[in-house]
Amino acid sequence: MILTFLFFFIIFINVFAVFRWGSLISFPLISLKINTPNIDPKNMVVIIGIIKSIILILVYA
Repeated sequence: MILTFLFFFIIFINVFAVFRWGSLISFPLISLKINTPNIDPKNMVVIIGIIKSIILILVYA
């Protein structure tokens, strides 16, 4: 159950990143911009990379 949730969460993060860097308007992008005005795009990239590496470690461990 938890792994399934993490899997879909990573997919959501990846989709959000595509929307963000593709300059497309999406509801998650708008809500995240409102809720977290202090996060840079560069910080987002770092956070996404960390999450992806953690998931890869969990999957292949």
